[in-house]
Amino acid sequence: MNIDKDLIRNFKKRDENANKGDFGRALLICGSYSMLGAAVIAARACILSGVGICDIAMQKEVYPAISLGVPEAVCTPLSSSFSVDDKKLLLQKIKSAKSILIGCGMGKTDYTRKILAFCLEHAKVPIIIDADAINVLAEDLSLLELKKSEVIITPHPAEMGRLIGKTAAQVNEDRVKTAVDFSKKYDVTTLLKGHNTVISSVSGEYFINKTGNAGMATGGSGDMLSGIIAAFCANKISPFESAKSGAYVHGLSGDICAKEFSQTSTNPSLMLKVLPKIFLEIEKNL
Repeated sequence: MNIDKDLIRNFKKRDENANKGDFGRALLICGSYSMLGAAVIAARACILSGVGICDIAMQKEVYPAISLGVPEAVCTPLSSSFSVDDKKLLLQKIKSAKSILIGCGMGKTDYTRKILAFCLEHAKVPIIIDADAINVLAEDLSLLELKKSEVIITPHPAEMGRLIGKTAAQVNEDRVKTAVDFSKKYDVTTLLKGHNTVISSVSGEYFINKTGNAGMATGGSGDMLSGIIAAFCANKISPFESAKSGAYVHGLSGDICAKEFSQTSTNPSLMLKVLPKIFLEIEKNL
């Protein structure tokens, strides 16, 4: 297993006297009745990637399943109406978080839009916008004007196309320019998924990730990636470096699975199981 030496610098040895508060609290607002697995995958990835506390906020209808699926997480049920009481509760969670992930499996709904706008307006920590939160954002990019903190977006080519009014094929014609232009225009870190994932900073600096393979083109893979990035951001790694390292670790987990189990059988459940191998190797190099 070859570990990129430049990316290792983002990690450090744990102090013997450390406690969970030293490794950040990530707030994941994810999942819905038909896609609760997205929240479970993202949360498991976040926990396995070193976060101190993983806090999941979800609609109360899916609370039992998600809480059982991720017993290590703190779970916060919200009503689908996003009431005044829900807003007060979520604001408390936002204030205690060191990173926020929103969108995985939420559905393209008005509820998702309200939650996204609320987070952008009130959060002062990095926000990772993924999946259905991206689709909601595509309908109203002015929502980004609400942001008080750094933002990472993680679109695949079709989602990127919706954001900029192009097809996925047009996006892939010049992936670097697409990511860099969006980052500079909207002042966000852009992670454009796909073969040779492109990560662009707000200044236009970019990184092309070389790990990963076609076996990772399966449901839940993006949720896992976002969970990893949320953990890194919660550990005070900058959004750009978190996105770079997240893409690298995520892709490497897919490469290990493809080698051990085949590309055909590669899936997020297997990829999650090999994450500890990767972090063990990273720790050996610290």
